[in-house]
Amino acid sequence: MADTTLPNLPPWVGASLPSTALIWTNVNGADYRVTAGLVASNTTFNQPATNENFVGNGAVIQRFNDRVFIGGATANDGAFPNIAQDWLTQFQVSKGENGTIDGTNTAILNNNNPSQGGALLAGAQTKYVAAAGYGIANMFFLLNNGAAGCNGFGRYGEAHHLVSAALQTVADEIDVSNWVHTYAQPTPFSPGIVNGLQVVVGSGLAVTGQFCGDKAISTGANATGGTPPGWQTGLSFESGSINDGAYGYQAIQLAPSHRIAWWADGSHDTFNIIGCPSVAANTITLNVDDTGFSLQNASAVDFLNILPATGVQAGLAVAVAALGTPPAVARGFVTDSTVAASGNFGAAVVGGGSHVVPVYWDTATWRIG
Repeated sequence: MADTTLPNLPPWVGASLPSTALIWTNVNGADYRVTAGLVASNTTFNQPATNENFVGNGAVIQRFNDRVFIGGATANDGAFPNIAQDWLTQFQVSKGENGTIDGTNTAILNNNNPSQGGALLAGAQTKYVAAAGYGIANMFFLLNNGAAGCNGFGRYGEAHHLVSAALQTVADEIDVSNWVHTYAQPTPFSPGIVNGLQVVVGSGLAVTGQFCGDKAISTGANATGGTPPGWQTGLSFESGSINDGAYGYQAIQLAPSHRIAWWADGSHDTFNIIGCPSVAANTITLNVDDTGFSLQNASAVDFLNILPATGVQAGLAVAVAALGTPPAVARGFVTDSTVAASGNFGAAVVGGGSHVVPVYWDTATWRIG
């Protein structure tokens, strides 16, 4: 096959295609083999599938170097500084930034066709994958190993809300659907679990030599000059987004001893909520509704209420035998004192009667008062 020169190539592209090329392409109805260069318009690459994965089994490997521009990105001349710019570079430069394409190996931008809203589609199915394999539609791997010291991002994205007619502007939307399993408690890595977002640390590598990550999810503001805009809401669960399943409306679920913390600086917590009960019978529920603020036991019975209008506190009265042994000074009410409160303040309370009396624990004995 003779060498072929294609017409109408951009002036910065070498057009000579040697016969030693390994990639087949169809140009205006004629077949060629291509090794380098950007092929002219009206060109299609038609490589029949071998359904193989490795060269030894007959797979054909397509190799492109040094950089690849696709779609709207082909308007960029690839020079530095570049004169001919793609639409994304033009936007970024207009905002005082450098064009991101300058530091990329492969750039894909959609063109100006009204049917072409997407730039890149990646998909995977596990229908033909062996049991020991996996299905991942899109992979990102970052090695932040430069001696000069660099920021590193395994994935980065921006979404700019630019016109008032725009509807939603979302930087990252994750959708899942579940067509098989009924609701199950969301324990990480349990079979059948369907998670919208799963954030883990360790990358599946050996623990030896690794340190813990800092924050699984961190929100922040990233604007230059003046006061950053920030977020109006850090975390929002829209109405109906949490299923009322066997475990109730669990918008956030934490393992025992995990805490919610407010902090003043990087090393000082100013307020904490910690949940440590390990037995279901010791469950405590904080409930706030139109009746006020209440703490409930495992049977969903209030043992402390604060009424919203007056702030009056109401406690659960129990039998003397149910008072238990508090770790420190405590107060409560009992329903079965053998004597009334009047005239008996300070006396040890004895159960088996019918009087409702206030009691206090003096670190040794429950007494009336």
